[in-house]
Amino acid sequence: NVTLTPIDPTETQFGLGFSTDIGAKASVSHTNKRVNNRGHRLESTLSLGERESEVGGFYRLPDPKYASGWTSFYAGVNKTDTDTSDTITSKLGVRQLVLLRGNWIMTRYIEVVADDFTVGGVDQQTANLVPGVSLSHTFANLTRRPRFGYRIETGASGASRAVGSDTDFANLFVSGKLIVPLLASSRLIFRGQVAAVLSDDF
Repeated sequence: NVTLTPIDPTETQFGLGFSTDIGAKASVSHTNKRVNNRGHRLESTLSLGERESEVGGFYRLPDPKYASGWTSFYAGVNKTDTDTSDTITSKLGVRQLVLLRGNWIMTRYIEVVADDFTVGGVDQQTANLVPGVSLSHTFANLTRRPRFGYRIETGASGASRAVGSDTDFANLFVSGKLIVPLLASSRLIFRGQVAAVLSDDF
């Protein structure tokens, strides 16, 4: 006989920290892992720092065909104050993770990004519609601590004035991770990434 007791679907976390980049920081997050019997998830976060503050959240719907798949609607505002610039970035978007053939995982999204910033005494506002997609593939002989395995990922995103954005740019990246066994109980882990931003007038 097995008796199961469901965990509390809600969780609240508090944090305090300090870093040389943003100074002192306090944060709070609240998660509802089971909004309803269809497995919807809701999470909201708030962090306040000396030079960086952020508020945001997402509402996630699980994929009925793939256990790790989901569709997420999200929004957030980030405010950064440094010695050389002040920036307020707002985002609103939707992101989806789906399983493809050959155990490839695709993450695709589209978001509206609005920036209000001051750099070197110059004020400017931009708004961009940014679609993006990434593909990743992972192989490992064990799930928790693999002795051999690899992960490769590539993706692209960008914006265009042709569809109403204020900027033309493209982001491209390729990354990889390789785990190889070393002696009886050790291993070597190699990581690498190459990325570029392409724009003639950013």
